[in-house]
Amino acid sequence: MEIRKVQKVGHSTLTVSLPRDWVEQVGLKQGNVVTMRRTDDGCLRLIPGLAGDKAESMEARVNADLCKEHELLSRIITGNYIEGRDSIVITSSKDLSSEHLWEIRSTVQRLMGLSIVEQTPRQVVIQSFVDPSKFPVSGLIQRLHRVGLSMQDAAMTALLEKRQDIAGEVLQMENEADRIYWLIVRQLILATTKLSAARDIGVVNPQHALGNRIVSKYLECIADCAESEAKEVIGIKDEDYDKHKSVLDETTEMSKAVKLISENTMKAFVKLDVDLANKSIEDGIRAQTRNRKISEKIVDDVSNRNVALAFRSIAWNLTETARYCQMIAEVTINRYLEEPTDLCDFKRSE
Repeated sequence: MEIRKVQKVGHSTLTVSLPRDWVEQVGLKQGNVVTMRRTDDGCLRLIPGLAGDKAESMEARVNADLCKEHELLSRIITGNYIEGRDSIVITSSKDLSSEHLWEIRSTVQRLMGLSIVEQTPRQVVIQSFVDPSKFPVSGLIQRLHRVGLSMQDAAMTALLEKRQDIAGEVLQMENEADRIYWLIVRQLILATTKLSAARDIGVVNPQHALGNRIVSKYLECIADCAESEAKEVIGIKDEDYDKHKSVLDETTEMSKAVKLISENTMKAFVKLDVDLANKSIEDGIRAQTRNRKISEKIVDDVSNRNVALAFRSIAWNLTETARYCQMIAEVTINRYLEEPTDLCDFKRSE
C-alpha cells in the first residue's frame, strides 16, 4: 500500500502522481489514457487504456525446423498458449514431418479452446478461442479437484472389480485434468500481466496468483497419481490378485481416508477454514503411517512380484495424494493469515 499526497495544480485541479513501478508494469507512456471507474464503496478504480477496448491480438511464429528434439514443438505450442498468444503459426522450409504434425494435433486436442484453422504442407495456423472472462480461476480449481476425485474413485473401482474398461476411462479423464490445468496457468499469467483482466478472472489480489498456481499444480499431480493407479490395475489384469483380500481391504480403507482428506482440503481452501486445513495436514501425516502398514502386509502376504509391485505403487500414490493435500492446506493457512482475525491479529510496528 502506498500513500500519496493530493496536490493542487492551477486554480482548482487536484492531482495525484502514479506509482512509477505500476506505470512501467502496465506499459503507460506520456499521452496514453487511463479509465477511472467509481465503485460502490466510493473508491476509484484505475484501468490502463480505454475500458472496453479489445485487447491487442498476439501472434506467435514458430520455426518447426529448429524443433528437432522429441516433443519440443509440443512444449513450444503449450508455452505460447499459457502465455496468452491468440494465434500460433507453425512454419517449415519444407513439408512438415509426420512427427511434427502429430505433435501439433495432439497438443491442440489437450489444450482447451485451441483449434487448427488453417493447414498447408508447410504451415499450420492454430487459433485460441478462449474468452478469459468465462473461466474464473476459482471455478477452474474446483473443477480440477472434482476431476481428480472422480479419477481416484474410478481407479479404486477398477482395482476392486477388475474392470479394465473403468481403468481405461481414468486415462482419458487425465487428459481433461491437463486441459483444465493449462487453462488455469494461462488465466493466472493473464491476470498478472494484464491488470484490467484480473478482476474478470477472479484474481483480485495479485499475490494470490502464485498460491493458485501452486494449488492447481498439486491438484494436477493428484490426477497424475490416479492415472498411475489405473495403469497399475491394467498391468495386473491377468493376475489372480483378488485372493489377497486383507491387502485390498487395507488399501480400500486408505483410499477412503485419502478421499476425505482431499474433500476437506478443498473445502478449507475455498472457505479459508484454518481448522479444517490443519486437520488435513494431520490426517495426511497419519496416511503416511498407514502406507507403511500396507507395505509390510504386502511383503508378508503377496508372493507374486508383479502384483506386489502394483499394490505398493497404488499405496504410494495414495500417500502422495495425501501429501499434495497437505501442501494445499499450507497455502490455505498462509492465505488465512493475510488479514487480521481473532485467531491472529497484527499491526505494523512504528
